[in-house]
Amino acid sequence: MPRGWGLSAPVRGEFSLSTTDAVYQPTGWLFLALERPPLLEALQEAALAALERHLDRASFDRDKDISRFTDDERASYERYGYRYTGAAYAPHVTLGRTEENTALELAGSARDRAGLPRELVFDRLSFYVMGEHGAHAETLLEHRF
Repeated sequence: MPRGWGLSAPVRGEFSLSTTDAVYQPTGWLFLALERPPLLEALQEAALAALERHLDRASFDRDKDISRFTDDERASYERYGYRYTGAAYAPHVTLGRTEENTALELAGSARDRAGLPRELVFDRLSFYVMGEHGAHAETLLEHRF
């Protein structure tokens, strides 16, 4: 697999994704953004295709304020009940949440201040039930590489 894709072929049961930068997301969230290689996009598309018929659309929060969403995020939310799928898919590692000004300042300086890694190595893929604020609530399936 070409290294330019950001995803390394499995070696010793692992694969790696290149990081891009620390990113601010309102309100007060700080993420470590990951590259979005074609293989990861294809995995996301396959997962959505397999799970779409199981979605409980009646449970989608239709009163949620989506006025600040981009067009892609709005389309994702309307289709899947989640903001970041399809064109709005944003692979990341959540670093945390803090006061707005602090989050903005950290997004601009986190790599220098904290020595954020240029690459992250993964040894498994898991599907989970999303809890409050996107947190892991329950593992549905886990695959070790």
